[in-house]
Amino acid sequence: MKMTGKLFIISAPSGAGKTTLINAVVDRLNKQFSLQRLITYTSRKKRPGEIDGADYHFLTSDEFKQRIARDYFLEYSCEYHNYYGSPSYIIQQLQKGISIIGILDQFGAQQIEKKIDNVVSVWLYTSNLTILKQRLEKRNTDPKEIQKRLEIAKNELHREKEKPFYKYHICNDNFDHALQKLEHIIVSFLRSK
Repeated sequence: MKMTGKLFIISAPSGAGKTTLINAVVDRLNKQFSLQRLITYTSRKKRPGEIDGADYHFLTSDEFKQRIARDYFLEYSCEYHNYYGSPSYIIQQLQKGISIIGILDQFGAQQIEKKIDNVVSVWLYTSNLTILKQRLEKRNTDPKEIQKRLEIAKNELHREKEKPFYKYHICNDNFDHALQKLEHIIVSFLRSK
């Protein structure tokens, strides 16, 4: 069956603002287009203010492993000592003409692209690690966790610079500018499908 919906994947280092950006672009475009945010699954604990089923579907590690055993996920990985995964039912949504925008890490994005044709991949970044650090500090992230995430971010940024994987790159130092660029990319694909 042909997929008439479009899949947009956004990846970024921790603190680059991907969730805020995606929520804003979906709010602006979902009345005009059939565009939904992919709610992925995770085994990490909820942060203050997060809502199960709106930010993530929160599972225990055991529940996540049980779903892995049942081939529930199209892709999954274990980052920051927690599982993250995308449900396989997104294929049915794409076949029904629903376009989806989701947040995946670099590994997840590469796995999805092997299984679904014509994925629109976007790498979101900031111009320096200081901005990421400040954003993580605003979230009240534990200082040890911040250091760990900054090391991972350094590696992610290096990987993408050395061997680019993503079709589009957006710097998110200025939110309005980044939102405008992301909206332009998405609208150009949704109008042409």
